[in-house]
Amino acid sequence: MEERKALTHKGKLYLESLMPKMIEEPKQCLFINTQNSTELMRMVLNEFYLMRKDYSKKLTKKEEIVNVVENRDSIEFLCKKNNTTFFALSSHNKKHPNNITLGCLFDFHLLDYFDFEVTNFLPMSYFKTDTVINSDLKPIIIFQGELFESDFNYDRLKKFFIDFFQLYDKESIIISEMRRIMAISIEKDEKIVKIRNYQINGNLTSKANLSKINLIEIGPSFDLKERKFTLGDEVLYKKTLKQPKGIKEAKEKNIEKNKILGEKRGRIHMQKQNLSAVSLKKFKKIINKDRFDKKKKEAMKKEETEQVEN
Repeated sequence: MEERKALTHKGKLYLESLMPKMIEEPKQCLFINTQNSTELMRMVLNEFYLMRKDYSKKLTKKEEIVNVVENRDSIEFLCKKNNTTFFALSSHNKKHPNNITLGCLFDFHLLDYFDFEVTNFLPMSYFKTDTVINSDLKPIIIFQGELFESDFNYDRLKKFFIDFFQLYDKESIIISEMRRIMAISIEKDEKIVKIRNYQINGNLTSKANLSKINLIEIGPSFDLKERKFTLGDEVLYKKTLKQPKGIKEAKEKNIEKNKILGEKRGRIHMQKQNLSAVSLKKFKKIINKDRFDKKKKEAMKKEETEQVEN
């Protein structure tokens, strides 16, 4: 990032907000509607926006962006101006109908972006649900499909979706608040990514009622057909995986920690001891040996005399 000098106090605070932090704030996403986008694609983009509304920004003005390749600088400029890490772009033309582009940046440089064709779409309003789940609640994300493990491109897509929908990190989880499940599946032959959202109805805190839990589809529902995956430079991607030293706990010598059970175990190293030179505590004799031998001899003599008399 280029170094800029602030002229006002407000400008100084803004530049400080752009600087790297030890613990990052939730990643923001920029939603962009292009001039050639249809009403259907605007609805699709709006449903993605509602899924993470509290951590998103939507441009009201339609941008003149044909595709990400030709307008790479425009995407980076808009994301840098709005201080966002992710972007979602909707477009439509004869060559690429119903197109949506999902991408991410690192240090305001384009990293990965994925082009899909929306083949099937159902908004939240289509589903009848009793309760409304806030976009602030983190979903339980389930990935189904062999390609997410075996294919390199879909492995990167899986990591992208985890970053896109995780919103923020939590050290503790309240089970009763876990009400939303997001299932992301793919079939090997079709290569269509299917995103489904469900609501958990039932008491999760009671083991007796676990069998009575129901899943109700709440939407939105997407079928995204693979069009083009563009992955960033491997050197740049490795930089995104680096963590600051302050986050990692300093290792204590000869101490092991079990975070799950909350145990802390230590190992002590000692030199070999010479037990012959160690002064041990002296105890009184429990048995008098001379007295024990004397009684034993008397008992033996008594047995011999009895045998002679018989």
